[in-house]
Amino acid sequence: MTTEEELKEEPETITINVHFLGATQRDIEKRNLTINLENLSNLKDLLIKLANKIGDKFQKYVFNPNSNELNENIAILVNGRHFTTLDGLETPLKTGDDVSFFPPIGGG
Repeated sequence: MTTEEELKEEPETITINVHFLGATQRDIEKRNLTINLENLSNLKDLLIKLANKIGDKFQKYVFNPNSNELNENIAILVNGRHFTTLDGLETPLKTGDDVSFFPPIGGG
């Protein structure tokens, strides 16, 4: 016989490796982090968790203060692929994924 407590399943956690590359290391004052999220999380969930963990430095770097939309000047890669070539902010994440932040490289 099972009890009500046994029926309640705790959400699984996934571990994501986060890397700040190039000038983002200086701006965020971080290089590498390991973040735990609940299972069935996506890139948007990770950004919210990072904004809460790191604070204003991350918030100002990643989000446009006027619109609270993603800053167009930042590049986010999930396992080496730009997030816009995947499912955007809805890109699902799983344990062991690498998410990297760096400023776009410009040239002429």
